[in-house]
Amino acid sequence: MMTEHLASSLFDADPPGRLLVRKLKVNSRLRALLLAIGLAVLTSIVVPWLDGFLIPRPGIVSSLQDLPSLLIALIAIPAIYSYYCFEQPDMIRELFQGFVDSDTLIIEEGQYQEFLRKLQKRLAWRGWSIVALMLTAAAVVLHASAVLSSPEPSAYYPNPAIFFGLNLPLMTLPIYMVWMMLLRHLTVIVDLFRLFRSHKTQVHALHPDGCGGLSFIGRFSLRGSYFIAILALNISLLTVINLRQQRNPLTEPSMTLAAAAYLVLAPIAFFLPLTPAHRGMREAKRSAQRLISNEANRIYQEIQNNLQQGAVDQTAIGRFGELNKLYDLTKNFPVWRLDVTMLRRFLTASIVPFLCAILIYILRKYFNQTFSRP
Repeated sequence: MMTEHLASSLFDADPPGRLLVRKLKVNSRLRALLLAIGLAVLTSIVVPWLDGFLIPRPGIVSSLQDLPSLLIALIAIPAIYSYYCFEQPDMIRELFQGFVDSDTLIIEEGQYQEFLRKLQKRLAWRGWSIVALMLTAAAVVLHASAVLSSPEPSAYYPNPAIFFGLNLPLMTLPIYMVWMMLLRHLTVIVDLFRLFRSHKTQVHALHPDGCGGLSFIGRFSLRGSYFIAILALNISLLTVINLRQQRNPLTEPSMTLAAAAYLVLAPIAFFLPLTPAHRGMREAKRSAQRLISNEANRIYQEIQNNLQQGAVDQTAIGRFGELNKLYDLTKNFPVWRLDVTMLRRFLTASIVPFLCAILIYILRKYFNQTFSRP
């Protein structure tokens, strides 16, 4: 199907992705996680063990002491690998397959196939990998300069050879993945706007999925929140590392740029996919409420007339009660963008990782103070 080709085309002009997904067959969530965790064990356990930076000893920050770095290596980076190799291609496929399955978009099959072909070309544009490489190079230079400005003997920087020959290159790949995923996500959002602007939708306020037949867009945004949570976790743990090194994270160029990019891109990545459907959902809600209200008013007038004549129409009263229930259902129908449920999901994805990092920082200070007492 065209949507399957759309997902696979993400790696057509992406050399690292093509190597991982097509050559090495890292095309599932499990395989991506296993590869990233294997690399994490190599850099955080095996190499530190061989060069004497695994077990705590005076004058160094051992791998087992550096909990934030361990969490980045064993949790955050594997999540990035999984999202890059499997999650994002699958959510893009599910999004555009949803239009086919739901029939909410008024468009002929040939027109939709042509739209998907154009989107496939845009996603497979070679320029995206070049842009991502340039942004990655800038981020890596800033990161390396921050490490070298006050290098501390640690598992991440035991000596220049291991830092430049192993740890920094392996850190470069997930940074590249993040930029590529952001560029793809924004490309899909732009094409969603194009699709909704050029074609009408049939949104039903009382659709069983609770979203007017557009629940697949909600799932796309929800799965996008996982990406936001991953970025938030990385930034928060890097902040803890800077604080441990007695650096002000706000004065570090790499941290400042990462935080600024996150604050701008996170709400865009989450809320913009919901925006194209906003008008259709709002109009469907208003239309359904108006229809139900008009019918309820008509039946109420009948009940009132019957009461004035001393009669009670139980059928009309029952129907009036059912209309009230329908109206309540319609009232709860979301119109997205700044919908309460979506706001809660976004805040959860954005804030919880920072709270985890704060807890780690507090616990680390507590244990350091406890075990340093005479």
